[in-house]
Amino acid sequence: MLALAGAQSNSAAQTKSLTDLNYYPDVMLGAKYVQRPGTEDTGEFTLGVKLPLHYEVKDAEQRAAGARLGAAQARNEALRLRIDGQIADGWFGVDALRKVVQIYESRQLPPARSSVDNARNGFQAGSSDLSSVFESERRLRTVQLDLLKLKVELQTKYAEMERLAGGSL
Repeated sequence: MLALAGAQSNSAAQTKSLTDLNYYPDVMLGAKYVQRPGTEDTGEFTLGVKLPLHYEVKDAEQRAAGARLGAAQARNEALRLRIDGQIADGWFGVDALRKVVQIYESRQLPPARSSVDNARNGFQAGSSDLSSVFESERRLRTVQLDLLKLKVELQTKYAEMERLAGGSL
């Protein structure tokens, strides 16, 4: 996208420089050598000058080309700023998700695992019933599933960042 906007800007700049040349007269020079059977060889020289007379039209063309150049440069800058904003948004999203994943791994997962271990030990000792084991297992699986969802979302954000960067990170 950025390359396309840059190419459009370059095209508008070239058009502007060509319209700036419309004020100069065009000079044409030519030479021709003619050979005909049975006659003398001859040569011709030509000189032509084309003077621009419609300066109002040339001025309008030049102003239009300047406006197109300004518009192309503004579009290019707006696109660059939009991509910069998307990259910043993606980066902060990735950073926030990394912190959430670390919190889940350090503060949610270990207590859920120990709860399952305690429920199993209690069931083996006969001090708790099977439903408490199932409930602690369910809570552990819920935490693991939430953690997996966060990791998938983190990978999605990484892919978005790579798309914006135009390559691998």
